[in-house]
Amino acid sequence: MKKINYLLIILSIAFGNLNAQQNVADFENLILSPESYWDGSDLSGLSLASKYTSSFTVGDVTLNNTWNSKWSYWSDGWIYSNNTDSITSGFSNLSSSIPGHGVNNSSNYAIGMSNVYLHLDTSITNDQISGIYVTNTTYAHNSMRDGDQFAKKFTNADQDYYKLTVTSINNGTDVDSVEFFLADFTHTDSTQDYILNDWQYIDLTTLGFIDSIKFSLSSSDNGTFGMNTPAFFALDNIIHGASIYDFENLTLSPDSFFDGSDLSGTPDNPDYFSEFSSGPNTLNNIWNSNWSYWKSGWIYSNTTDSVTSGFTNLSSSKAGSGYMGSENYVIGKSKSYITYDSPQEFTAFISNNTYAANSMRDGDGLAKKFTNADQDYLKLYFYGYLNGTLIDSSMLYLADFTHTDSTLDYIVNVNPGFGWQYIEIPSNNVDSVVFELESSDVGAFGMNTPDFFCMDNIGNYPLSTVEISENKFSIYPNPCSDFINLKSLENNDEYSISIFDICGKEIINNLKNPKQIDISSFIKGQYLMKIQTKDGIINERLLKI
Repeated sequence: MKKINYLLIILSIAFGNLNAQQNVADFENLILSPESYWDGSDLSGLSLASKYTSSFTVGDVTLNNTWNSKWSYWSDGWIYSNNTDSITSGFSNLSSSIPGHGVNNSSNYAIGMSNVYLHLDTSITNDQISGIYVTNTTYAHNSMRDGDQFAKKFTNADQDYYKLTVTSINNGTDVDSVEFFLADFTHTDSTQDYILNDWQYIDLTTLGFIDSIKFSLSSSDNGTFGMNTPAFFALDNIIHGASIYDFENLTLSPDSFFDGSDLSGTPDNPDYFSEFSSGPNTLNNIWNSNWSYWKSGWIYSNTTDSVTSGFTNLSSSKAGSGYMGSENYVIGKSKSYITYDSPQEFTAFISNNTYAANSMRDGDGLAKKFTNADQDYLKLYFYGYLNGTLIDSSMLYLADFTHTDSTLDYIVNVNPGFGWQYIEIPSNNVDSVVFELESSDVGAFGMNTPDFFCMDNIGNYPLSTVEISENKFSIYPNPCSDFINLKSLENNDEYSISIFDICGKEIINNLKNPKQIDISSFIKGQYLMKIQTKDGIINERLLKI
């Protein structure tokens, strides 16, 4: 059995395979009126005496519900909801999650009670459930925070806790379990006590291939009739099949980093060579002892200083954290590389570090402030190799001031809507990836812009795995805030458009022959446009700003 501490929780996101079934079951297929929920009280289920049993399906996952008509209450299983009331305390508000929404501000989510199950249809999927997102309901959260007529207020003095145990089941047999604390007041340092109030990811990859999962709740607050704490929790985004390597296995003190300066590496005077790994990914570091500087490769960090400019702060991400608020991430220099222990697809999330971002924003003693007049840019190229042979490559703008309309200029992690950026080498397995930076600001000794970038959540979860054909369409403007225009470059008037968000969720389905698409209602971020023509499929990245 494994205890997962909230402060060390592995955060990640998985992406749908657009060729196969969706691998993020997110409850958005379930139809609800605004500010409502379904709990079986409509008696739509199968009647057996005073009980009505129902089930609902998301992706390959089935969740059950039982409504007791004699006493008019939800007696077992799950309900689904889009309620946003994160304020009201008490039993009358058991259908709301404390964040007031689903994962990534989505509408729908599920709420379960203790000893509920979800069942995976193994006849149509070979993917294991790799993770889920959970949080507290408003009812349970506020009860622990304030106490109520049934339950106590949580305190460190009483070493209170509220725990979710996730048990894997295969063919009716319990296999393994993971424990996750929805509230934990058992810390020696009481300032670390918490009641979970946002969605958090639970990594279930260690549970293996299963057909069911059981969820059980336990609390430090118990009475004559059992647990006093309200026995409810919220669930969203059941994720299949992704592997994510997020550097949380690397141990660091708070607000610190490893750069090789402890001389723990293998000496080759004056250099000290180190390696560190997250999953199958190996990254190298070289520290030069003559000049006391990080010479090449990578460092890993959890520093949070997104404000201080200059070289003394090269160990911080401009985001102030890892991807999605996680602690650890890595920082690379130009020409740094990663290697895998076996070939796989490459995906990751990229950020500017604070030093580079502030230098481009403001200029400094060595580098210029980026302007549209100078058509400035910072590009990150990444090259995938297999057995020493270049297989594929791609590029990401970490800053782009080359737009005809200067209002579209941006620096990643500086301008709103440009947080951690998703990258992929989309179509091939590789055993190593090399990264190179290129800037418009170049001097006598090379690039003036600080040559550093941050990376997190390396994975093998491609946003798209369909074959990418030659692009025969003009798509503009991109980035865009409202309307995307499409023009066929080969008079192809028969095509269809689908657009997917970064989680693989389909936003627009099979739109026929559009010349213009309104994306003004989209949340800011990256999207994938899939263009289906008679000659094949074209994938194009969209950026909503």
